[in-house]
Amino acid sequence: MKLPFFNESLNAFLAVAAERSFSAAAKKLGVTQSAVTKAVARLEKELEVELFDRSCRPVMLTEEAMVQEKQTACH
Repeated sequence: MKLPFFNESLNAFLAVAAERSFSAAAKKLGVTQSAVTKAVARLEKELEVELFDRSCRPVMLTEEAMVQEKQTACH
């Protein structure tokens, strides 16, 4: 079952993955950085994985995120 905000969260994830920055992703999507952070957090909770290593700049995809990104690109 997909959450109501699944598409929004997935779009936020893909934007952060492409931009390697929550702030840049927010700018690209025309929303606040907080909205992107919350959307990604919802997706991480739904998938039960951490998608980004936030301890470095630019943010880096975790191995789980790389798999998710590839699966999304194939669909």
